[in-house]
Amino acid sequence: MQGISKEVNEVTVGYERLQAEMKESQEQMKLTATDFEGISQASEELDKQSKTLKDRI
Repeated sequence: MQGISKEVNEVTVGYERLQAEMKESQEQMKLTATDFEGISQASEELDKQSKTLKDRI
C-alpha cells in the first residue's frame, strides 16, 4: 500500500505543478494579447498622424 500511496502522491504533485504551469502560460498569453492590442492601437494612431501630415503638405 505504501508504494501506491507514494505513486498517488507523485501524480498529485505532478498534476498540481502542471496546473501551475498552465496558469502561468495563460497569464503570459493575456499579456501578449494586451501587448498586441496596444501595438495595434499605436499603429492606427501613427497612420492617422501620418495622413494628417501628408494632408498638410
